[in-house]
Amino acid sequence: MEVRLLMHRPGVTCEPGTSLRDAARRMEDEGIGSLLVVDHHGALAGIVTDRDITLRAVGRGLLPEAPIESVMSPEPTTVHGYDDAFTAATLMATKGCRRLPVLDHDGHLEGVIALDDLVILFTEQLDKLVHTVALEQTPPTLKSVATPE
Repeated sequence: MEVRLLMHRPGVTCEPGTSLRDAARRMEDEGIGSLLVVDHHGALAGIVTDRDITLRAVGRGLLPEAPIESVMSPEPTTVHGYDDAFTAATLMATKGCRRLPVLDHDGHLEGVIALDDLVILFTEQLDKLVHTVALEQTPPTLKSVATPE
């Protein structure tokens, strides 16, 4: 399945100068764990997660007014909308990330895909496979044996 069919569109964005407080509030309001950081031209500049705010900001004693660019991950690993879900899963596994910005054919930001999206897809597929295997493993119904009279 293509990433574009699974991703969240559009990704929720902020600018590098957004304060940590405003970024955290935005994540809370949107019910999400990350923001895509875009420059004033709309180009992807980085990604910031709730974990980044917790560990890199609060853990280091940064003030809530500090800009998000001080804790964001610049140049994040990305995936294209036409890539398949296994490509996204492989990138997440090898790069150790839970979210990937999704780019279109021209390299413009299109959305974001999260590990949770892939887990749901793969769980649904695995459930279908388990059902198929279970049907094959079910012993055939015993036929009645006619006893001679």
